[in-house]
Amino acid sequence: MRKVAAWGRERGLRVWPEQWLTPEELLTDEAGPSNFYVGAVDGEEACAFILQWSDREWWPEAEPFEAGYLHKLCVRRKFAHQGMTAQVVEAEKERAVQLTELVAKLEGQLKGM
Repeated sequence: MRKVAAWGRERGLRVWPEQWLTPEELLTDEAGPSNFYVGAVDGEEACAFILQWSDREWWPEAEPFEAGYLHKLCVRRKFAHQGMTAQVVEAEKERAVQLTELVAKLEGQLKGM
């Protein structure tokens, strides 16, 4: 994330300041270590992102697990323009659908107890 942000700043893009990319800033009640993902292509790190199942800062009305929230999705330059972002979004959309269905099923089972 730091490399991608630095690359963007060098080009005058509005990206995350370096001080936002520390463990103290990135780790929250809603985004622990298990919410951080690194995607690889042939064993080489290609992208990184944070996936949260609740986001009270931006979506305070949403129930937990109502949706998945991708944050700080970044792709290394070597893998730019190869559809990496779309692949990540599609994969996480599918994961969100599966998780939402599982939560709904479990809630239904609990109500029947």
